[in-house]
Amino acid sequence: MNHLQKRTVQFAACLCLIAGAAFGVQAQAPAIQWQKAMGGSAYDVAYDVAPARDGGYIMVGYTTSDDGDVSGGKGSYDYWIVKVNSSGTIQWQKTYGGSIDEYATSVQQTADGGYVVTGHTRSYDGDVTGYRNSYDYWVIKLNGNGDLQWQRALGGNSSDVSYAIQQAADGGYIVAGFSYSTDGDVTGNHGNSDYWVVKLSGTGAIQWQRTLGGSAEDRAFSIQQTTDGGYIVAGSSRSNDGDVTGNHGDMDFWVVKLSGSGALQWQKSLGGAGGETANAVRQTADGGYIVAGYTESTGGDVAGNHGNSDYWVVKLSNSGGIQWQKTYGGRGADVARSIQQTTDNGYIVAGYTNSDNGDITNPKGNLDYWMVKINIGGSLQWQKSMGGHLTDDPIAVEPTADGGYIVAGMTESPGGDVTGSHGWWEAWLVKLAPDPVLPVVFTGVRASVSEGQLRVDWETASEQNCSHYKVEVSADGNTFKHAGAVASKAIQGSSSQPLSYTFTTATGAAALGMLALCPLLMGVWAGRRRALVALALAGVCFVVACNKRKAATVETGHPLFVRIIQVDKDGQQYTSKTVRAALQ
Repeated sequence: MNHLQKRTVQFAACLCLIAGAAFGVQAQAPAIQWQKAMGGSAYDVAYDVAPARDGGYIMVGYTTSDDGDVSGGKGSYDYWIVKVNSSGTIQWQKTYGGSIDEYATSVQQTADGGYVVTGHTRSYDGDVTGYRNSYDYWVIKLNGNGDLQWQRALGGNSSDVSYAIQQAADGGYIVAGFSYSTDGDVTGNHGNSDYWVVKLSGTGAIQWQRTLGGSAEDRAFSIQQTTDGGYIVAGSSRSNDGDVTGNHGDMDFWVVKLSGSGALQWQKSLGGAGGETANAVRQTADGGYIVAGYTESTGGDVAGNHGNSDYWVVKLSNSGGIQWQKTYGGRGADVARSIQQTTDNGYIVAGYTNSDNGDITNPKGNLDYWMVKINIGGSLQWQKSMGGHLTDDPIAVEPTADGGYIVAGMTESPGGDVTGSHGWWEAWLVKLAPDPVLPVVFTGVRASVSEGQLRVDWETASEQNCSHYKVEVSADGNTFKHAGAVASKAIQGSSSQPLSYTFTTATGAAALGMLALCPLLMGVWAGRRRALVALALAGVCFVVACNKRKAATVETGHPLFVRIIQVDKDGQQYTSKTVRAALQ
């Protein structure tokens, strides 16, 4: 290899490193610690899971089995409630229902150590009393051993289908789903199906109920009490009248904020010309909201669709304004069903995929559990497909006390990641290990602006395999640009001792540095009679320099947000929390 060839290889390697740093490298996904296929010889589905205070988990769904892990069946489909310990061993299981159909969709442990479950019923006998017609909401309260304490059927003359429940701060319960009814417990229907939100007392009595929607189809799938005592609700809407404004066409995410008494405070339609459904909403640590579901659109509020349906995650402010949105997926169908905020202020998302490209790697079969971990700004940190060669469909995910995740859904796969299958469809519970050890632990990040100069200070408690730190700035806290870099002080990139860093920049400093470097680079290449390459490189330098100048500009009196990105020697990255620079 001659001297010029060596330089060409070195230059190409440099570009690869720059590209890796620019676009990031996914971190390794956590391993499966244990998995449990549960059920009998018939049809068994897990629809929700929640951590229990004893370190185990409570799982709910429905079953048509009466053998294997299931006993006590009442009829066709029954509520199936299963308590497992921290390693997935069944401690007890209960079936509840009547002679027809019951489907449990949501569970939470209550303040008294028991459990509250919601779903819907078509039975008028067995454990069910008060049934009206078609489907009714059916709420049951259990003690800590799974014994029935009380039950309540809610609805009217048509179908009323419940998908979410939470214990409220006053000890009562908030329930959400959708209703086609116009009588009985339901008042105010706008036409077709409406969101139906019901507030119950601690003993199941209706305190208030509210229908929300328009003349078309509106269906709620998720609800949570907010820190102000109100409620955030999400689902889908085809309406563009009544309570709904701003529909983009077909089905939209529809997010509704209610007061503590059920009054409508604001609503937002989110989407494009295709179909969108929001399956989960949660309030975030900053007081805003994170919404997850799927999109089939390529315009409107949606950008970056990979094909067919994608996971669609939207971050909203506390008043419902879009702060960022991200799509994840491949060329197949990708549907997000559940999202939770994690301790690092990122998010864990669970759903299914049948894609084999794009963001998805190592697909297992027809339909897989697909876990996605994103950071606070929506950047993909890791993803993991789980399942066998047939259909595996997750519906709920929750962070666990050890920093890992518990995932619940269903499987028809007899192999791959699935072992212990009893028959046809099984409830499938998967425990994931905690996220891999972070390459850096930030203990403090501070920024200040004084006389046109930005100063950033940060400390780390430990570093592993660390190469350098990038400093990024933003005018709005969402769109960041590079301001500079600082090399790691750790010996060979690793340290278990606290380390402190300081970065300062003045207006245009980064741009001047790049412009000074460009003539040197061009001289090397021009000397090899590579004028075209030199000219192209000059163009790159100019663009980079312009971007650097813009990134480094600090205007006193304007807000400035700062974050630190640690880059390890393998190209993986970890982002600190975002801080606002203090004006001095």
